[in-house]
Order: sequence, then structure tokens, then C-alpha cells
Amino acid sequence: MSPYTHYPVIIIGGAPAGSGAALFLGKHKIKHLVLEKATFPRDKICGDGLTPKVLHVLKKFDENMGAHFLQNAHFNGSFGGVVTAPNGKVAEFVLTSPGAKQAYAPLWVCKRKDFDAFLHTFFLPAYTTCQYAAVVNEIHRSEQDDKIIVTYTYKGQTEKVSCDILIGADGDRSIVKKTFAPQKKDPAHYCASIRTYFSGIKNLHEQKYMEFLFLEGLMPGYFWIFPLPDGTANVGIGMMSDYVSKHKINLRETFLKLIATHPDLKERFSDAKMLGNIAGWGIPMGSKLGTLAGKGFMLTGDAASLVDPASGEGVGNALYSGMLAADAAKLALEKRDFSEAFFHQHYTKRVKRTMGGELKFSTYLQYACEYPRLINWFINKAPKNVLLMDTLKVIFDNEIMGKRLRNPMFYVRLIAGFWR
Repeated sequence: MSPYTHYPVIIIGGAPAGSGAALFLGKHKIKHLVLEKATFPRDKICGDGLTPKVLHVLKKFDENMGAHFLQNAHFNGSFGGVVTAPNGKVAEFVLTSPGAKQAYAPLWVCKRKDFDAFLHTFFLPAYTTCQYAAVVNEIHRSEQDDKIIVTYTYKGQTEKVSCDILIGADGDRSIVKKTFAPQKKDPAHYCASIRTYFSGIKNLHEQKYMEFLFLEGLMPGYFWIFPLPDGTANVGIGMMSDYVSKHKINLRETFLKLIATHPDLKERFSDAKMLGNIAGWGIPMGSKLGTLAGKGFMLTGDAASLVDPASGEGVGNALYSGMLAADAAKLALEKRDFSEAFFHQHYTKRVKRTMGGELKFSTYLQYACEYPRLINWFINKAPKNVLLMDTLKVIFDNEIMGKRLRNPMFYVRLIAGFWR
């Protein structure tokens, strides 16, 4: 018997991965503790883009989640996007739900400050205890009863709690990962990004489509403009960390130079006003997966390096991995099996089965961004070629991507499209 307050599950981190785990643990009627170091709502450096997988996962928790998005003033729904090639050619794509009329937009833009706080409003109080401004100091395994002990600071006091299962949803610098599955950082599988907000950008898409610009001088990487519902936009750039380091690129200077001088951006930003500072962050890409779980613990979201290598979007996979972790925790508690073999079978394998194909395909696409001529060719042909346009849609809709990648005919059609 643990001498500390005991929870079946403890989640460290309350961002989308932790929220996904908490929502579905609550749905499974499993009591759990969420330890979040920040006080919500809080700003989170991010592109703020949400792929169709986000709503796909959340509708499994609440089938009315699409209506909640639609009714929330902080959410901007978009049915498509615009991709600009290095040579200035443009391809516009529209996403539709597979096999059905679409009641809600598949793509969304919402500031993470608002989105993360929004998720917390759906926590089930009967099962979720969430402590904000809780800083985890140490994690260890009890020699007496094999429980995991978490020591943290909360309201000026040092607290200790125990659990059967620990879910690490605390980002790339996860203390859960550092304690149980330390992994050396590999810059070849990280993306360096910066973002800020602007008002007054000219020629935003009339339907507020998300914009992805592959620009000369910024590859391998891209420039984005994601419109928000109040007329402002999240604007930023991302580039692979090893390339940034090798070529000694200053992302902030590159960003400011692009909006001041690039022919596709100069006029559009001539009267725009920057709102706040330019902020940067590193993104652990899913092109290389390390340890995802072990005895009594699971890693989710950025802690598990599940960010899409092509788009840089991580919220969808964070929520999905949180849901899978909650499912595995439910089964583990029922069977009283917290072994490494159990979580490998019921969490690691499931993550790789459901996301592995997407991440591998996106990794190939990310490599393709090193070749501007290839991007030029693709974007030039895509509007006239149904097969290539279909491929472009798949890139930005990972819900469809998972289904397509399991169908051998997708690859046949893809190859055929390149030869037409």
C-alpha cells in the first residue's frame, strides 16, 4: 500500500496530448491526476493550425465537438488551402470528408492559448483532478510496491503522489522521458520554427484558406500564413534544424527579410502590423521514433516525437496518442499488468500501426522539399492532374492519409500521376 495519495493514472502535462489522455480516461471512468506547470489560459508557441485528425479524435469523445468548434469565436474553420511553389505557381485545394457531405470545416486555426484552455472545459470533474502551476521535480519507482512516485511543487508545498501508470505528455523536454527513456537529441529530426501574429495583411484568401509558401531561400522549409477569425493571422517559417545549423541561418533575420523583400510577400505585408514578438521553438519530428513506452509509463505527443515531418503539425497526433494511451491504461488496469511487454503490445505497436505509415510518407515528402525544381513541377501540374491534386489533399489531411497508405492502389495512382 502506497503511503502517498494514489491515483491509477497520473498525466504530466496538460496540452493536447495530456488533454486527450484525460478526456478519454474520464470517458473510461478512470480517476487520474493532471499536473500542468502553467496556469491556463497561457500562450503556447505554435503555428495554431489544426488538421482534420483533431476533430476526428475529439468527436470520438463528444460527437457534437464540430458544433462546439463552430460556435466558438476563437476558431476559424477552413475547407482548403493554398500552396505556392518557389517559382510562384499556385495550387489551391479543397478538402472534403470521405464518403459524406461535410457539416464542419476539416481544417481549423485557433490560437493554442484558446484551444488548450477549450479542451480543459471538457474534463470530467468526477474523474479528473487538474493542478495548475504544478512543477514536477522528480520521478522514481518505489522499491517497496513498484508504484511510480511523483514529487512536485504545488502552491509552495512539496507534494508526493503515486500511480500505477504514468503518462508523459510534457513535451520534448519531458521529465518522464528523461527519467525512464533518455534519448539523445538528433538535429536531423528536429525542425526550427518561429512565429508571430500580424494584422492588416493584404489579399488573405476570401474563404480564409491556410497558406503554405515554399520560397527560394527557405528550403528545405516553408512560410505559412494561417488566418484567424478576427482578421489577424499566425505567420511563421520552419526549417530543419540541422540545415539551419550547418548553414548558420538566422531564422528571425530570414523571416523579416522575406516579408520586406520577397515579391510574393512585400506588397501584402506593406501595411501589416506585427502584433507581439517573434517567438521560436524546436519541433521533434516523427521521422525518428524512439522509446514510446515501458514498465508503467507511456510517452505521448511531442514527448514521443509524433509531429508530422511534412507539415510540422503536432496537435492531431498528440490528441490521438493521448487517446491511445488512455485505451491502453484502461486495459492495463483491468488486467493489472503494467509490464513493459504489455505497453509495448497495447500502446507502442498501436501507435506505430496507426501513425507509422503517415509519418514515414510525410518524411519522404519532407525530403522532397530539398528540391525546389521538384516542388515547382508538382505544383505546376497538380491543378491539371486529378491524381496529383488528390495527393496534395492527402498531405494536409492525415485522416485520409492513413486510409490511403493502407491501400496499394494509392501508390499505383501516385506513380501514374507523376508520369502523366
